[in-house]
Amino acid sequence: MLDLIRRLIPEIGGPAHEDGRAEEEATGQKIAPGEVLQLGPEVEIGHDWFEVKGRRFPRLKERVRQALPEDASHFRPAEADDFSQSVPRRHEIFAHLTADMADLLERIAEIDSNPRLGSMMLISGPTGCGKTTLAKTYCFAANLPITELNFSGDSTLTDFFHRTEVITDAAGTQTTQVMLGPAAEAMLYGKKLLINELNMLPADLMSAITSAVDTGRLLLSSTRMGNVEIALHEDFGIIATANPDYIGTSEMGKPLRRRFGVGLGDITMGFLPPEQETESLLAEFGRIRLLEAAGIEADPGIAERLVAVADRLRNHQDFGARMRDRISTRALLHWLATGYLTGLPMAEIGARAVLTIAPGDIFDEVARTAAKMLGGLRAADGPPRRLAGALLSRKGPEPGQAVPVPELDHPLEEEPDAVDESVDGAAIELSDGVRVAVAPREAGAPRLAAFDRRGQPISDRSELATVRSQLRRQLNINLPQPLGNPPERDRILPCLTGTTHGALQLAQSAVLLGWPVLLRGPSGCGKSALARTLAAQWHLPVVEFSFTGETDKSDLTAVRQMRAGRTRWNVQAFMEAVQAGYFVIINEYNLAYPDVHSIINGLFDKAGLVTLPDGSQFRAHPHFRLVATAAPDGPGVKPLNEGVENRFGAVIAMDYPPPEEERAILAAIAAPDADPQVLDSLCQLANTSRRLLAGDLDEQAGEGFGNIPPDLASGVAERTALTTAELVMLARGSRDRAELVAWYRRGVIEGASEEIERVLEPVLANYGLA
Repeated sequence: MLDLIRRLIPEIGGPAHEDGRAEEEATGQKIAPGEVLQLGPEVEIGHDWFEVKGRRFPRLKERVRQALPEDASHFRPAEADDFSQSVPRRHEIFAHLTADMADLLERIAEIDSNPRLGSMMLISGPTGCGKTTLAKTYCFAANLPITELNFSGDSTLTDFFHRTEVITDAAGTQTTQVMLGPAAEAMLYGKKLLINELNMLPADLMSAITSAVDTGRLLLSSTRMGNVEIALHEDFGIIATANPDYIGTSEMGKPLRRRFGVGLGDITMGFLPPEQETESLLAEFGRIRLLEAAGIEADPGIAERLVAVADRLRNHQDFGARMRDRISTRALLHWLATGYLTGLPMAEIGARAVLTIAPGDIFDEVARTAAKMLGGLRAADGPPRRLAGALLSRKGPEPGQAVPVPELDHPLEEEPDAVDESVDGAAIELSDGVRVAVAPREAGAPRLAAFDRRGQPISDRSELATVRSQLRRQLNINLPQPLGNPPERDRILPCLTGTTHGALQLAQSAVLLGWPVLLRGPSGCGKSALARTLAAQWHLPVVEFSFTGETDKSDLTAVRQMRAGRTRWNVQAFMEAVQAGYFVIINEYNLAYPDVHSIINGLFDKAGLVTLPDGSQFRAHPHFRLVATAAPDGPGVKPLNEGVENRFGAVIAMDYPPPEEERAILAAIAAPDADPQVLDSLCQLANTSRRLLAGDLDEQAGEGFGNIPPDLASGVAERTALTTAELVMLARGSRDRAELVAWYRRGVIEGASEEIERVLEPVLANYGLA
């Protein structure tokens, strides 16, 4: 979204800043002769050396391409000569290493540079402490090409070692051939294999890797050369990371850890001491280009207080053990940056968007502890002046008030959609004089060209959506569309209240900074509508998905299909949206298994990429944004592990609005002559019923439920605890008071047992809904 910065902050302009990475993409890992790159006080990198704490190590020299006889060239593909694109880039590494980080870097360099030890290292520690980034920092410093893989519980040997493909030769004859996967190619051509989430790796896959390392040879069967053994390249090595004891991971026993060498490659990494964590937090904050462009510098005192809160929570005598892996340095960065973009009190941001990953039974105590330490501390008075037009104001609607959803400045300076004026065929004239021409194409959605009454092409997405709607209504022509379309008005929030305004503020901040957002709350409370509202306010094209218990990784990435007599990888809709830079909404995020989440985790690491089993890599477009929704419980819901939750820039807890807000929402959308008393009764009864079902209210205390036996009271509450979405649908669709009450009564009474209906009628009468 750096186009937003170019528009609001003109002095930052220029193509080199398009995604915050373009400038260094031109040079990548290259350091010119005579140049010295400083990564903190104890780490320097020169053209052919790097130095850690006074110890100098060599950088891998660039492999020089050498002409080979034609027969020999078959055994060295072109990409094996120049792996410069596989060395981590500067935006993927730490720009500043503290003393403890330099100690770990020195240990990694010492082991990897010792030919008698073998390069096999495991960095284990809590999520968000910098394991993967440290590994990449070392590979950047040593100029080592890497293949990065995110393994999961359903990874197989065919995913990353070898696979069988259908090949068609020049004569049209089809045969099958074993092709190398990215892990095997790393062994063959001398790359470091960076394995994230090692303890999500199936045992058989780990056995295949360690067997090759132990023997120094990789055994491959049924290749085009027959059954062969390949010696592991001298530069090959493994650097693995692991989050211990998280949901979806396997226990790492001593035999596995000892593969990496006790006291050698088995490296434990934890959070830094408070003084160094503050130093690292400030360094990472300074790398956020949006804030840098807005002229925002973090106050060291505020960073220090946040780190003190984290240290207190991690070491609290009552709940420290359960919070230690949840409050990471990455979470503190999210917290600090959100404070500067929103101007909200730091304690409020923590309670509503950061500490929300705490287990429910300790959340209140965790939030109170943080609030006591932070008091009324704010990082800013409000959104940065130059970004104010793209963000909601700090002050939202008054309690019990609902206001229209405001439009905000467009965050992306997009080029107008290309209009295909060469579509063949006769034009169709619609009732308003718009002329439309449609033509199919071999791949992709049909081509559509639309022209207004003056003959001018229509390119605006919203106007084209209207044209498509007219085609459906007037001519029953329903055209498939390309991915990425603006949300329809009736699919977003009907208005804003104080609660939804606050949730949108926090979500906007995280999305603008390039981080994913998780909206967690009960069904029908407005999670998906809020996500669409966020996109609609910024006029962003949206692609919306829903996860299920059967969603697997190939549903997100690519599948093998036969095309032109050969098996090829066909990119799925999700990955197309990632590459195109769309605003992606994923509903029911926690219905999927952790291995599916591992794909998305990689997109929000510094590299922002996913590696497919054929070795091809997909990088996230700089404009790609993601908002996920999740219910806290229900059929098929699975707990999210700490590593998944920590990737989100904001985890926002949502719930049904208070009765006065819910009433204001209904009043804003109901018929003009709607009875305010009826709207109030609907909201009050729904709120009482929800509280009864949640155990927050005793049956005897529930208005209208006092003389009902507990089991029948629960049965009545089950029928009257309508969601906000259901109430909105009733209020929006009904034309007068009588119709609203009739529809409501039909909905809550229809299908009820005689026993429930007998006690339900007095409850409805008590609320004026007889």
